[in-house]
Amino acid sequence: MVGHNISYFKCVGALDGTHIPVTVSLEDRPKYRNRKGDVSTNVLAACGPDLRFIYVLPGWEGSAGDSRVLRDALRRQNKLEIPAGKYFLVDAGYTNGPGFLAPYRGTRYHLNEWIGNTPQNFKELFNLRHSSARNAIERSFGILKKRWKNLKGKRKMTERNNEETRSYFSWNLEMERVLADVLRDQRSLGNKSDGAWKRVAYNAAAVVLSTNFKIQVTWENVKNRIKLWRSWYGVVSDILSQSGFDWDGTKHMITVDNENAWNEYVNAHKEARQFRFKVIANWDDIVDLCAKDRATGHGAETAMDADEVMSREINEGELGLEDVSDTIYLDEPGSTTQRRGQSSASTSTQSQRRKMGEKDGIANSLKEVAESLKRLVQAFDIAIDEDAFIQEVLAEAALIPNLNQHQWTKAVKWLSDTPKQLAIVKALPIEKKAAYVLTHIS
Repeated sequence: MVGHNISYFKCVGALDGTHIPVTVSLEDRPKYRNRKGDVSTNVLAACGPDLRFIYVLPGWEGSAGDSRVLRDALRRQNKLEIPAGKYFLVDAGYTNGPGFLAPYRGTRYHLNEWIGNTPQNFKELFNLRHSSARNAIERSFGILKKRWKNLKGKRKMTERNNEETRSYFSWNLEMERVLADVLRDQRSLGNKSDGAWKRVAYNAAAVVLSTNFKIQVTWENVKNRIKLWRSWYGVVSDILSQSGFDWDGTKHMITVDNENAWNEYVNAHKEARQFRFKVIANWDDIVDLCAKDRATGHGAETAMDADEVMSREINEGELGLEDVSDTIYLDEPGSTTQRRGQSSASTSTQSQRRKMGEKDGIANSLKEVAESLKRLVQAFDIAIDEDAFIQEVLAEAALIPNLNQHQWTKAVKWLSDTPKQLAIVKALPIEKKAAYVLTHIS
């Protein structure tokens, strides 16, 4: 059977990603928080039919998708090598293409033939054989995590899957604007930690949306919309990082200088195709709320990468020891003229090295001084900007009529926390300012 002979179709093994719990700094936690809410690193691994690992790439942040990690593995210096004419088995989360064989989508995948649930067509039969063969990588992960329990992490209670009963919910631009404003307010209140929004933030947004638009909005609707925003930000930011693609702030869409370059890009990144003419009117809000949670992959490193870095460090360390040895040898009081003559060449080289080292040291010192001055100037600029902003808030609050002392104090805090609302209040006629502000602070 093909399911027990994965070399029959020149298959070299199976490939998948797994999440390993990690401990990172508070600043980096948003990038490492995965879709289940855990802080983890996304590890890509491939194994052969004997369950031995062929390739491992650890280090990517938990928020990164499996396809993104795979693209990085194919572009690295020590990249994943796929023999010509052969392939790895992958799950439906990856794109079916040269070197990778995915199952049919929209077709049953895991079947149990022993209860009369036999495949009904060739697609289900293919998926059954595919599942049986690809299970090798799942077994490898299972063996690894059973051997080292700390790789598994703490088991959490999962929420019941309501996909079958979940109804379709439609959003419009005005609703998204309100949602963004509420999320900013919740962020300022501390209801976003480690890159994850707290349930109270979802609930608050659902209440405001339900009240303002006279519809039933649940916290899950809000959570799913934020998840979609993060997905959009990931794809679009990757597009904009490429040469020849830019963002039109007026049309709120991607601009392309060369259609051929775009076609080449979407051939390699299928998820980008839908954004060619897609208008994202609230892109600025998405950037503000999602940019800091974006994974970068700076910590990803294969075993060969680590070995090369370690070898360079060892070589540099040995070179430094040789230099020190030469210096001590030349300065020994009991050294003879003959020894000095023999080491004259190394003395000249060492002298040049010392001069270069001194120059590098001076340059580094000057660079540090320049960076310190730059930070000092930036701090002064920020202080000046903050003072000007506070004066602007107080001046605008003074123009709002019919507010008592308590309401005026709340209005000042609200306008200080939400600069966008300050701009809106400034644009309103004086007779409408109080009603607008009281609606938001009451």
